[in-house]
Amino acid sequence: PSALPGSSIRPAGRPIQDRTATSRTDAAKNRKADQVITLHKLNGGEFVLNAELIETLEATPDTTIALIDRRHIMVAESVDEVVDKVMRYRRATAGVPVSALALPANQH
Repeated sequence: PSALPGSSIRPAGRPIQDRTATSRTDAAKNRKADQVITLHKLNGGEFVLNAELIETLEATPDTTIALIDRRHIMVAESVDEVVDKVMRYRRATAGVPVSALALPANQH
């Protein structure tokens, strides 16, 4: 059955599905996914970290990430690798085209 004239309610009382709301929800999930970088624990386990939470990076000799809430995380990646991932994240969130993300090897 179709919606009643001038109404978005079907005769059975169920609203017509709003596809724009679904696409907005998907877009919000994608934006949230863009806020994280993938890293590895020293034991090899993979995890994601919100790049906005990073305050400092230190090589001691393992890479230690200090977060803005004063927690510390040790990761398998080098400081340069973490910096590269954060830079890629920042470029992606700033609207720079993906093709511009490739840096010459001597700039890593």
